[in-house]
Amino acid sequence: MARPRPLLYQVRQVKTPYHGKNWKVTAYIDGKRKQHWFASEREAKTFADDSTAELHAYGSQLSDLSPGDRADSQRALDILNLKGHPEVSLAELAKIYVAQAAAQAASKPLDQFLAEYETLILRRVESGELKSGSHKVIKETFVKLKTEFGNRILSEISSTDIERWLDRMSVGMRTKKRHRAYALQIFNAARKQKLVSSNPVEDVGYKGRKNDAEEITVLPPEHLQRLFACADPEILPLYAIAAFAGVRWNEIERLNWDDIKESEIVISARIAKTRSRRIIPIRPALAAFLTERGTGSVLPRIYSARRPSARRLDFLRAQAEKQAGLYPWPRNALRHSFISYALAIDHDENRIALESGNTPEVIHTNYRALVTREEAERFWNIRPLVNTPTNGTDGFSSIDLRMGTH
Repeated sequence: MARPRPLLYQVRQVKTPYHGKNWKVTAYIDGKRKQHWFASEREAKTFADDSTAELHAYGSQLSDLSPGDRADSQRALDILNLKGHPEVSLAELAKIYVAQAAAQAASKPLDQFLAEYETLILRRVESGELKSGSHKVIKETFVKLKTEFGNRILSEISSTDIERWLDRMSVGMRTKKRHRAYALQIFNAARKQKLVSSNPVEDVGYKGRKNDAEEITVLPPEHLQRLFACADPEILPLYAIAAFAGVRWNEIERLNWDDIKESEIVISARIAKTRSRRIIPIRPALAAFLTERGTGSVLPRIYSARRPSARRLDFLRAQAEKQAGLYPWPRNALRHSFISYALAIDHDENRIALESGNTPEVIHTNYRALVTREEAERFWNIRPLVNTPTNGTDGFSSIDLRMGTH
């Protein structure tokens, strides 16, 4: 004979514990068995008594529900089952809805909040609490957020919205990271004022590799030629330094032309990511791209002020990489290419490790036999060639690429 189903919550001790708990509370709600496990008899009985009292209290009110309300309740349960969430109760859904409605009612449009927040920043700059440039650096993020979201309610903006906003920006990864950082700051301020319950930017990240042991991307010589052909003359030498000397982009941004000697590049401890000074010989391929030297920073200049600009570098890089069909840019692709092609020619892991600011173990493990010697020879034979038109046109020179002698 089958055991009768308990109409109310019942407590019993079982011989086989569940996750270390051997007190079980059981009841059948709407024809479905509900089980709850507890470590002690006292906890189990307290839960059973409270649940039974709640069932009595609300169960007596079911007769007052209209047919439409009962039908709505059943439809809601059907939706939960269909979406794979049968464990969620209607009461839990109601609580979530009320919380979201309260958050939305307490929130405000993004453009209104940004105007207030910008006023606050300006006031803090005037009082000396913030540096004078603090407003200038975040203003661009204000503009981009207002352009994207306008008067949308802050609490309605999701992580997916923020991610889509960043992905659509036609800027370099460095700039995207900067805008993400300022957006995080802005929504943290909104959360502090209880205008949002959570920060949607926290779940959106532009994170690079944590170490060189991950996947290595090496550019074929033909791809590098195409990139050089698309690069603005201002940054072509910088691409060459990254490709033929393996210098990291964040190190290039801190380089001065004085650091680039006749036959070597000096990466001082001030510049180096590893905080260790290293010297990189200038190979013939790189020397061909360094025939003209500037003064001061190697960064491209902003035309009006003629001052070095990392933002302009990001812009020109994104432009060249898109034209070359290499966008999104594979992280550290030129540095990886330098190490791989150098190893294929020289086979000297210790020397290449010193030049690249790495360890021989990493060089051996991650870069050995990634390219052939024939590919390496084509890589190291890349040279710039400036062709000046002779067909009567003037004021224009095009940069082509040819293979030189190694």
